[in-house]
Amino acid sequence: MRSTKPSSSSIKPGDLLAGQLILAAIAVVTIYWFDTPVPIPVIGNLNALCLGVAFAGLSFLLIIVGLNGPKWLAKPLQQQVQFVYPIVAEFNALRLTALALAAGVSEELLFRVALQYWSVEWFGTLLGVLAIALLFALLHCMSWTYVATTFVIGLALGSAYAYWQSIALVVSWHFCYDLLALFALRYFPEKLGLDIKGFQETANQ
Repeated sequence: MRSTKPSSSSIKPGDLLAGQLILAAIAVVTIYWFDTPVPIPVIGNLNALCLGVAFAGLSFLLIIVGLNGPKWLAKPLQQQVQFVYPIVAEFNALRLTALALAAGVSEELLFRVALQYWSVEWFGTLLGVLAIALLFALLHCMSWTYVATTFVIGLALGSAYAYWQSIALVVSWHFCYDLLALFALRYFPEKLGLDIKGFQETANQ
């Protein structure tokens, strides 16, 4: 069977960073244009940051458990790791950090602050959070596994934002989770079940 693994040259680091900057601009314009109110958090910023880091660690741990779990769960997750690796392999530590930070800020401003507010206003908290989590997942559509994983993460982030009303919490959670995942994939891919030898042989064919 012919391999369908993407070429590492298909997506460049600059493309991803530029995309996040565009999302950030869209978020800021949306918040300003529609006069979206920014809620007063019910938790202090320091506590929010600590909670975000803790939730990020827990989220990453659950992914690790899934990668080492039953075959029906581990196999599609490992295939997703295999899919993303050639993109991440071109990043150095600074670019990984910049990408994680850009994604954490831009995506949370757009999905949680700008869009979730109006979604909750129109549909109520439960359906509003679900709708934005689904949109968040669909815009990360690379495979059904990635959509499902991103939906669960988006649902958790949306629920946390709805409860604590803290931008600092969801941004730190998103940033730290992405940072852990990107660094693990870039520097310790074998721990995530990635067959680097098999990938390199396929890439050289």
